[in-house]
Amino acid sequence: MKKVLFFLLINVLIVSLIGCSNLKADIAAGNKYVSEGEYSLALTYFDKAIKTGDAPDKVIATAEVLRAYISASEAYEKGDTDKAYDILDSLEYDYHGYPFSKEIQNLINNVENGSVNNKYIENKLSNLRTAINDNDLEIAYELVNELEGINLTIEQKEEFDFLTYRLSKLDKNNSTQNKEDSAKTDETPDQEPSENTQNTDSEIIYRVRKSADDAKSQLGAFKSYDNAVKLAKENPGYFVFDQNGNKV
Repeated sequence: MKKVLFFLLINVLIVSLIGCSNLKADIAAGNKYVSEGEYSLALTYFDKAIKTGDAPDKVIATAEVLRAYISASEAYEKGDTDKAYDILDSLEYDYHGYPFSKEIQNLINNVENGSVNNKYIENKLSNLRTAINDNDLEIAYELVNELEGINLTIEQKEEFDFLTYRLSKLDKNNSTQNKEDSAKTDETPDQEPSENTQNTDSEIIYRVRKSADDAKSQLGAFKSYDNAVKLAKENPGYFVFDQNGNKV
């Protein structure tokens, strides 16, 4: 009976020594691949060491930091900066002090810049939609100029192309309408008000011209002062004149 117990103890000791040897070998292999920049392989060996249940806390922490870095890098490379940001933001371990801490910091910088850029672009696209809906061509074209020099995602590019198409149609329709209004206004000669007639705001015609007597340069005529001013602002060198030829 004593011999049986002795051999059992010997077997347990041998298994323990082998397990300890494998644990050290896995940790050593993980550290080796970290130094070589082979982070996926390093994580594989660290995970093997962790599965033994005897891995030091330092190894567990290193594996978790590596896992977050690898997952965030993959998300970033696929263009999913939001997912990459969430992964890095939820990291419970301090990544400073690791051999790959510089790579992690560079990734964090890139992800944060990407997130800011995406929010900036989405905000600009939203403002462009609003400007088009409000028929504010001046603001719309300013936003288009700003967005044209920015690298857009596929979805953002599709949205931008659609909005610029809408803007082009809107601009064309406005130009056609302005010409029609101008033609209609020029066909009807101005009537001098009689002494017994008082001008009201609804009777005033605001013309957009280079000068009061240059009818050929007229871009449009409006009953709305605001619309006339808007058109003049969109065309440098043009001004708004009332029906008496006064610049307003």
